[in-house]
Amino acid sequence: MTDLSKQKKLDQLSRVLLNFQKSEDISSFLQDLCTPGELEAMLGRWEVALMLEQKIPYRKIYELTGVSTATITRVARFMELGFGGYKKAFLEENKIRNKEWEIQ
Repeated sequence: MTDLSKQKKLDQLSRVLLNFQKSEDISSFLQDLCTPGELEAMLGRWEVALMLEQKIPYRKIYELTGVSTATITRVARFMELGFGGYKKAFLEENKIRNKEWEIQ
């Protein structure tokens, strides 16, 4: 697959995800799309990213999650030098948390 066709397919998948109305629908789609191992890997990386954002040390993250230090390092590198997706995801996560606090 060429980089251009890969980008087009990623854009198409992103648009599909963007158009779901409920998080339950996205969850169902991801469970259908990904193997259990792929989904577990994504969830592990997200958990690691949240912990790194809180400045939890790598060794402690490993102890708490069992995610390899290589993966923790990779997540940290993409948080710093990647495409900005983690930063945007953290902003969205903060919006969700703020709304939850307002409801309480």
